[in-house]
Parts: sequence; C-alpha cells; structure tokens
Amino acid sequence: MKYREIKPNGFLNNFVQCFWYYETTDTEIQHTILPDGYFDLIAEFENETLTTVKLTGIWTKPKDIQISKNAKFFAIRFKLLAIEYIFRKEIKSILDSIVNLPFSFWSIDKYKTDEFEKFTSEISNNLETSIKLLKPIDSRKLKLFDFVYEQKNKSVPIEIELRNEPWGDRHFAIKDPNDIGIDIVTYTESE
Repeated sequence: MKYREIKPNGFLNNFVQCFWYYETTDTEIQHTILPDGYFDLIAEFENETLTTVKLTGIWTKPKDIQISKNAKFFAIRFKLLAIEYIFRKEIKSILDSIVNLPFSFWSIDKYKTDEFEKFTSEISNNLETSIKLLKPIDSRKLKLFDFVYEQKNKSVPIEIELRNEPWGDRHFAIKDPNDIGIDIVTYTESE
C-alpha cells in the first residue's frame, strides 16, 4: 500500500485540503473511513484502467469500504467552501453518499495512473483560474471557514468559541443545517 498527499498553495488552500494518491498491491484491503469534515473527488483505477470518477459527501458516521487489489486513486480532498464556489451545489445532496460523475469530468479520463503529479498540477491550475473568475468572497466567510477547521483540531467546543467571535447566527449559511445538512457544532465534532 502507498499513500501520499500534496498540499495546495496560495488562495487554493481555502478550497482544497490536499490532493491525495493511494495504491494497493495484490491484496484487497478493508478500510473504515472516519468522518473528517471534508468531501472528496476520487478517480479510481483498477489494473491501470479508469473505472470510477465520483464525488463523496461529508461522512457523518464511520463507513466501511473494500478496496480492490491493484487499485490506484487520484483524489482531491475539498473544504466546505468549495461546495458553494467550485461545485455550486449544496453538500446535503451528497451527505453520507456518493455521486458518480462522467469519466470526462475535469478531463480526468486523460490521465494515466503514473501521472499523479501532472493531475495535481493541471487541476490546481484549472481551479486557480476558475476561482479568479468567481464573485468576490466575503473575507469574513473565509475567516469563518478557517476558524471552523482550526476548531476541529482543538478540544474547546465550537459553540463556546463562536460566542466570542464577531459574527452572529445569520451571517453565514454554514450555520444553517438546511444548507449543508449538518449543523456547525455537529460538523466540527465529526472526527
């Protein structure tokens, strides 16, 4: 088994946690995915052939998965801000589920299994270009998402921390569970 991550640079870091690569050998592997507050775009290859392109939602409970032998994965682990600005959808539509995408999504079907660095570089460049064309992002929203991810790594409950911050309940949609399908307190405790 091989696993590696490449972290994004610059402003893209607000949308992408990392690009990751996973490879199995000649044995099937059983894994349990633990909720981590991110969602992934995954390209799965079996025996050097692209077999699946999918978008996973935010998992709210552990999920057991079986990974085939001789499988390789190219993936992007996204932060919540990407839901609205890159995918233009609500995460609740894929919460605790998987949405299969066409192989041609973001031209993923052009990559070979030994081109992870090329995949990372080209997708990063395309995302950075797309982000530049977006409507301006409220700096308070960027700060809120940074704050949420920082709190996931602390032991202080976020509801206590939010009381000490300058934003109120109606400032950002993330505070409304109807938008993402999970409230902010539950989200930050999903580890």
